[in-house]
Amino acid sequence: IPGKNLGIHAHNDTGNAVANSLTAVLSGVRQIQGTINGLGERCGNANLMSLIPTLSLKKIYSENYEINISNIKIDFGLVREWGYYSGFVFDLYSKGFGEKNSFGGGGRYDYLSKSGIIPATGFAIDSEKILNNNSISFSVKNTKKIIVYAKNNEDYDLAQKICFDERNIGNIVLLETSEKNIEELRVWAKENNFSEIISVSQNKIDRIEV
Repeated sequence: IPGKNLGIHAHNDTGNAVANSLTAVLSGVRQIQGTINGLGERCGNANLMSLIPTLSLKKIYSENYEINISNIKIDFGLVREWGYYSGFVFDLYSKGFGEKNSFGGGGRYDYLSKSGIIPATGFAIDSEKILNNNSISFSVKNTKKIIVYAKNNEDYDLAQKICFDERNIGNIVLLETSEKNIEELRVWAKENNFSEIISVSQNKIDRIEV
């Protein structure tokens, strides 16, 4: 496939959108999709403000590729409310942010597949706005690290239910189904900062402090 027919559209969920885009160029891609300052859905897109000077000034790119920055085109069709979505759009509001200050937004887009219209709705939350809002306080729960121990197959269903219940109240849970005996497991649990073992055997539940 010719490089001119290949492009990359990277999101910045792990902070690697620019790096992935530059690596793609070295691998043959000749089109990069990005946004001004990396603004975009989820954690953003590849930042054109970083990509353009890198491609123009770094010798590994500027001496090996023809780069014309005099003909840069900005596609405003990807800006929210202007065409990225196919239907309604919305903003997210919450008490503490004020009536005019949203902390996210989204909308409907039906054209995720070339095979036809598939109704879908997406949204993004601006976590920075939430973290910087002084009217919202965050508290850390006193979570426990728990091992749920089920040695026999017939106990797995009950063990999984216990895991689900414990996680729902905020605890960190490990389901253990190995052949370790309870004393070996207790030693391992203590070494790894677990505070409790819940042993399930023949539908009986035994809680063991570590």
